Amino acid sequence: MDPCKKSVGIQLPIAGIMSEIWVKRQAEAFRHLHPRLITWEKHHSPAWHLNEHDSLLSTPWNPERSISSRILKKVGFDPAFNNYQTRRAFEALLQNNFPSAFICHFGWTAAKSYSFLLAHNIPYFIVFHGSDLAIPGLKGAYRKHLGEAIKGAAGCIIVGSHMKQILRDIYSDLDDKKVHRIPCGAPMDDFCKHPQKNRLEDDPLKLITVGRLVNGKGIDLCLRALQLIRNKNLNLQLSIIGDGEEKNSLMEMTKSFELEDSVTFMGHQPPEVIAQELSSHHVFIQPSRKAKHGWIEGFGVSITEAMASALPVIATNTGGIPDQVRDRLDGFLVEIDNYESIAKCILKYEADEELRKNHGESARTQAKCFDAKVLSHKFEDIILQNLA
Repeated sequence: MDPCKKSVGIQLPIAGIMSEIWVKRQAEAFRHLHPRLITWEKHHSPAWHLNEHDSLLSTPWNPERSISSRILKKVGFDPAFNNYQTRRAFEALLQNNFPSAFICHFGWTAAKSYSFLLAHNIPYFIVFHGSDLAIPGLKGAYRKHLGEAIKGAAGCIIVGSHMKQILRDIYSDLDDKKVHRIPCGAPMDDFCKHPQKNRLEDDPLKLITVGRLVNGKGIDLCLRALQLIRNKNLNLQLSIIGDGEEKNSLMEMTKSFELEDSVTFMGHQPPEVIAQELSSHHVFIQPSRKAKHGWIEGFGVSITEAMASALPVIATNTGGIPDQVRDRLDGFLVEIDNYESIAKCILKYEADEELRKNHGESARTQAKCFDAKVLSHKFEDIILQNLA
C-alpha cells in the first residue's frame, strides 16, 4: 500500500457478485485513494475481489432471527438495524486503523454502519443503486435508519436522476449540494475497441440481451415480441446472456412459443466474453420493468456496454434508462410491458440497416459520457474535497 495515498473503505453486503463488478471497476480506477473492501460476506463463488486488503466482518449480513426479534420487527423495531453487532464487528476488524473515508454501496450498508462511522468522525458516502430505494421496502426501521444515515453523510451518490425525489421523501431537509449523479459506467476501452458489425443482406438480425434473469429485467417481453413477428418469415436470432430465478420459466416460454431455433440461452459469461458477443450482434434489448418488490432500473451497466459496442438499444422508458438512451437517436424507448412496441422497433431495424447503423454510432458516442474511469475520477475528486 502506497503510504502517500489515503485509504477508502468500500462496503458491500456480499462481495464478489458478478453483476456488481462495477464496484471493482470504480475502486481500481481511483488515482489518489487506496481501496479496501470491507464486506459482511463473500459470495460462495466470488467472481472478483479488489486486492489483498479485502476484509470480512465477523458478523453475517442476515443473522438468524430469534422469535423475539421477529416480533420486534413487526412493531417497527428491527434489531438488524440497531447497529450494535455491526459497530462491534468494525471495531474488532479495524482496531483504530480506520480508513480516511467510507463508501457505502447500497443504502442498506449505510443504515447498518452509519452510527459507527459518525462516532469515529469518518466521512462516508452512500451510493444508491436502485433496489435499496424500492418504494415498498422503504418503511419501518430501515427507513428510519436510512434517513439518519442520509442526514450524516458527506455525500449521496445516485446513479439515476429519478432517485433524488425518493431521497427527499426519506429526508425532507436533504441538501441538494450533497447529492451527486454518478452512474456506474462501463470500461470504454473494453467495449469501444471493436468496429460496428455490418449486416449483410442474407444475415439474420442478431438481437442480444444481458442481465439477471429476474422479473424486473423483462426478458419475457423479448420472447413475446419475437412471438408476435414469428410468422413474418424473418431471419431473427436472440441471444440471452445471464442466469437467474426465471431461467426455467423463460426456457419453457421459448418452447411454448416455438422459438427454440431462434433463441439461445448462453448462461452467465465473464466480461471479456460479453464484450465479444456484443460486438458480434446488431441490436441490444432491455425492457426493464418495475419488479414485484418495487425495484426499478437505476442505471443499466449492460446498456452502456452495448452502446459502447455500437449497438442501438431498445429499452423501456423507466428509472435511469432515459438518462442513458436518447429516444430515436441511440435507439428506441418504449413504455413498460409494451412488447408490441418492442416488436415494431425490431421490425424497423430489420427493414432499415442505415437507421440501425446510425443509431448504433450515436449510441457509441453517447456511451462515452459514461466511461467508468472518468466517472470514478469524478467520485474520487468529491471524496478528496471532503478530506481536504
